[in-house]
Amino acid sequence: MSLRVSRVGLLGCSLALFFFVSAASAQTLAYPAIGDEDRVGKCHGNCGAGCSNDLNPCTHGSGWRFEPLGPPEYVRTYNTEFCADIDGGLYLYYTWDVYRAWGRYDYHGRWSPACEDHDGWCWSRPDLCIAPPNLPFMCDGLRQEVWSYEDYAEAQPVVRDFIVIGVCQFDPGGPIGPALAPPQTELASRVPRSRPF
Repeated sequence: MSLRVSRVGLLGCSLALFFFVSAASAQTLAYPAIGDEDRVGKCHGNCGAGCSNDLNPCTHGSGWRFEPLGPPEYVRTYNTEFCADIDGGLYLYYTWDVYRAWGRYDYHGRWSPACEDHDGWCWSRPDLCIAPPNLPFMCDGLRQEVWSYEDYAEAQPVVRDFIVIGVCQFDPGGPIGPALAPPQTELASRVPRSRPF
């Protein structure tokens, strides 16, 4: 199957992707929100299974959060290329930057004396873990609690740059690669090396 892409179509696609890339580069970095419960003793005393709201007899907590405590640090750059369903199929080459930051993971949950006792029994008395005798009073004295630790977190990759390599070739199984690709030396020279942060 042959593909023909007009210059106007390519220009429109390039401008749209340029604005997308510019917006992505300027956005706030997104860090993973899930921490490691082993770093905080599995949130001992939380009224839920470990650092979660599962099997929670009381009001649910709000879960994990990550707060950066310093500026982002550049980690690495990598490239991907794929066939996008634009103008009949354009083969795109993306450059991604990865950053990390030192910060604090917080689990925001609920604590009570009975939940504290229950978690202790789960280590020594499995029978009381399943059917605790203080179940009717589990939520007495309930209060908000935060379990925290500090560590590096790697943010989701951000787009630094992209180029249109060419149009896609298709076979019955789908796209198989660029039909019109520039030489690799030219390709490398067109990828900017500046970073957005």
